[in-house]
Amino acid sequence: MKRFLKWIGVVILSMVLLVLITAVLLNTQKGKKIIVASINTYLNKKLGNTVQIGSLDFSIPNWVELKKFKAAS
Repeated sequence: MKRFLKWIGVVILSMVLLVLITAVLLNTQKGKKIIVASINTYLNKKLGNTVQIGSLDFSIPNWVELKKFKAAS
């Protein structure tokens, strides 16, 4: 039983660390560039048009700001 509780603790701690690391990485410029690239790819496929987002700035859950947004038909 003690071993089982130890594994449960390790799993919960791993999940918490994963969430914290993800939150920290999303707030870096590199993380935001990855998000912008994913959004550009998704919108290009979904809309069938060329969509470009220059940069993205956000503060979850308060606001999201897209800069240099272009959509060509």
